[in-house]
Amino acid sequence: MSKKSLALIIPVVAVVLLGAIFINSQREETTQLERSIQHLAPYEFRSTRSYAAEVLGQMGPAAQPAVPALLEALRDKEGMVCRAAAKALPKISSSPEVVSALIDCLEDSDCVAPTTVLESLLLIAPLEQARPALIGALEHENEQVCKAAAEALGEIGPLPGVVPALVECLQDSQCPARQEAAHSLGQIGAPAQEAVPALQAATEEEDQLVSLAAAKALWQITQQPEPALTMAIEVLKDEGCGSFRDWAVELVADMGAAAQEAVPVLREVLSDEECPSREAIEEALQKIESAAHK
Repeated sequence: MSKKSLALIIPVVAVVLLGAIFINSQREETTQLERSIQHLAPYEFRSTRSYAAEVLGQMGPAAQPAVPALLEALRDKEGMVCRAAAKALPKISSSPEVVSALIDCLEDSDCVAPTTVLESLLLIAPLEQARPALIGALEHENEQVCKAAAEALGEIGPLPGVVPALVECLQDSQCPARQEAAHSLGQIGAPAQEAVPALQAATEEEDQLVSLAAAKALWQITQQPEPALTMAIEVLKDEGCGSFRDWAVELVADMGAAAQEAVPVLREVLSDEECPSREAIEEALQKIESAAHK
């Protein structure tokens, strides 16, 4: 066979081979999809079902035919199966059907993986649609779900019912997400003005995590330095406050010129050669002094 003939044949053979490889890969993907759907059946071992859901999630939108089976697995009483299905669904589809199923699962007291369901819901749900479920989750018996819901409401912002729900959580001594509620109110800022009285009361709490979060939120909402500035200075002066000092440094840096009173204390803390927050304190001093000279 001549070189010229070979030059003509080789590209044709290459195209044929590539086509065969593509077809085989498509067939393999279809086979894997079908096999994974079959392995989600209730009679399979929980480890098999969990792995099948994980594989489907890795396939992404190509696993769309598996959505009904995954929605069924979402209601499973085995925690590992429910979690795997909840993680897989948002990778495959953000359809209203999937969003509604996640909301229903979160609101179901029998849901065995509420934290994972909430995380997945937040990945794909429109804020307005997720709002009622998140407000309801503030009363969830699972502490992590309650805290995650409070944090998420801060991201949503001042939609109807959000601020009152966070205030109610903050005022409830049994709510495990009081710190997160205060943080979210501060994140919402000025539109959370109605929360000011509750936040002022919370600054008197014995729980320092709650009181400091409330003080910072008051500054974020009102832009008035007190009582947050005084509390920050007290924390800075207290050598035993440890990680709370980072909170205080961050807060006075955010206050800028309004935190002039904190400058001498910051310099005194900075004089300690073993201070673990030197870089953050130097940055805070720079921000305060730069803002004061504007």
